[in-house]
Amino acid sequence: MAQQPQPIIYGQVFNDDLAADGATVSIFPALNETDIIQDIVGPSGNFGLTSFFKLNLFNLVSDLSEGDEIIIFATNGDKEAEATYIYDPADGAVYRQLLLD
Repeated sequence: MAQQPQPIIYGQVFNDDLAADGATVSIFPALNETDIIQDIVGPSGNFGLTSFFKLNLFNLVSDLSEGDEIIIFATNGDKEAEATYIYDPADGAVYRQLLLD
């Protein structure tokens, strides 16, 4: 049986008004904080553009169910930001903006 496509979480991370290039974005299910996928913000990351990140939930090990809470966490080592996404397998691309604080 073929695996179902999963939503792609992408977005931008800023430190004040500046792109937070080099920051790390981690995504994990709230019920399994050890199942983590990560990207680097900026040109060296998956999206390849300043301030952007992109992660595919397909790369999580956990079996997700509709309504599961997904945590999106960003840090540059000094500042942090967090957002959530409620999993819906029908979603395609989901955008989140994070502001390091």
